Amino acid sequence: MSSHLLPVFAHNATLELEEHLPNVLNGSASLVEALFCCEQYRIKAIAGLLLTAESELFHWNLHKSARLWSFFLSQLSETVKVSSKSAPFFDGIVCQDLSVSIQIAANSRRTWNSTEEYEDDFLYVNFLMEKFFHEAPDFKQIQIVEQYGQVLDGMEDPRFDVCSAFANHLPIEFESALFHLLDAQETRMNRMRALEVVLPEVAIQATVNVEAAGLCVLARSLGWITPEDVPALPSLIFSPASIDYSDTAWQDPHS
Repeated sequence: MSSHLLPVFAHNATLELEEHLPNVLNGSASLVEALFCCEQYRIKAIAGLLLTAESELFHWNLHKSARLWSFFLSQLSETVKVSSKSAPFFDGIVCQDLSVSIQIAANSRRTWNSTEEYEDDFLYVNFLMEKFFHEAPDFKQIQIVEQYGQVLDGMEDPRFDVCSAFANHLPIEFESALFHLLDAQETRMNRMRALEVVLPEVAIQATVNVEAAGLCVLARSLGWITPEDVPALPSLIFSPASIDYSDTAWQDPHS
């Protein structure tokens, strides 16, 4: 990706946030619009990382995405929550904002919303929240993984393999599943690029895989060693965050 486009992507993301953040603040934003705002902060985060080769802006903008999502979830009716819409949850994990990660897990729906999401998508995120933020006992974790496997009915899904590795305390299997997840997501993004159904500023998210990075942070919390400096997982993103967390910083796209 041409580096001269990165400032343009960041600037355009700021313009989008100027337009849409007021709707989040006044309570009129839809779930789609709130997720769109989070995505703009994620674009700013990745563009900043690639431009500066420093982690501070990256962590700061992911922090703003996660805090925005936490605010939005706290205002949302339980009946319309969709837990599989989880990108901001991973943003909070990667920027090392434990408080907001706990808040997002606490405010997320713990049952499948069958009209809005696939059950496997729900079970993936539900497992991570239950294991790492609801302190689910081992038997509960195994139950979720078994249900996930039944839903898949033999279909391959590297996210299931990630959950199974976590539930069964298998760090080597986790690393294998992580690489399969990275490969699958890269293949999907390349297909979307070829079909020209993804904007370049959205495709930038493939250069730094925040979801996979979040899984690595969770694995490290268990004392596991995870890969670094592989495509989409630069070691810089795992640097200790040096930002002051704020509940309201997300309201200003220029900060």
